[in-house]
Amino acid sequence: MATAVGEGCPLRACMVRDVTHAAASAPPGAALPAQQTVSAETMPQAIAGLATYATTKMDLRHPVWLFKYPEALAAALEQDGPPDVIGFSHYIWNSQLSLAFAELVKRRFPHTTVVFGGPHYPLHLPDQTDFWHQRLAGKVDFYVEGEGEPAFADLLLTFNDFDRKEVRGTISGAHNLHDDGILYTRPPRLRIHNLSSVPSPYLAGLMDEFFDGMHPRLTAARAEWAARTDTTTNAEAA
Repeated sequence: MATAVGEGCPLRACMVRDVTHAAASAPPGAALPAQQTVSAETMPQAIAGLATYATTKMDLRHPVWLFKYPEALAAALEQDGPPDVIGFSHYIWNSQLSLAFAELVKRRFPHTTVVFGGPHYPLHLPDQTDFWHQRLAGKVDFYVEGEGEPAFADLLLTFNDFDRKEVRGTISGAHNLHDDGILYTRPPRLRIHNLSSVPSPYLAGLMDEFFDGMHPRLTAARAEWAARTDTTTNAEAA
């Protein structure tokens, strides 16, 4: 590990999740995509987990910014300037919007490192290489395959000490395309078995702002009924 756990990490990390929350398109000449309609009422728990896990591996000198809506991200980029690292979740339903943001970020802030992660990524190396050349090249610096929490934290730690180009091919689960067109890959991380190693983003207060306009309903634990057959008596019990 390039930086010991607990040492200060000066990176300004900015992440955006599932921007399909807005059924948006970028009009010609627009600086950044703008929201049109809200199309989903879900919480950005996945990227919040990346943030809380990262805090267990390093002492971030700057907060991790989480975004649910495209216009909020656009406003932050306009007002606060470029982050050192920006991450996008990548699903089949938000692929084009995430790529549009990534392209615009790279065009305006070429020194910002763009990281993608999510299931909308080919499984086999030849297809992954084509995917990079056809869709990601020039827009995305790293794509995290598989478990995102440890790989993203390792990327942040490594970025803290090394030039981005020196990171290529060194982080398990992080893929990146070299200038010569060769795709550098490492095997994905194993699944996290102890989920308590990812601190709750709800208890950390990272999710509070995303309850906007919602009326959460709290219920006691419900009994989940199912039928089973007792093999000794053939009697069914609930």
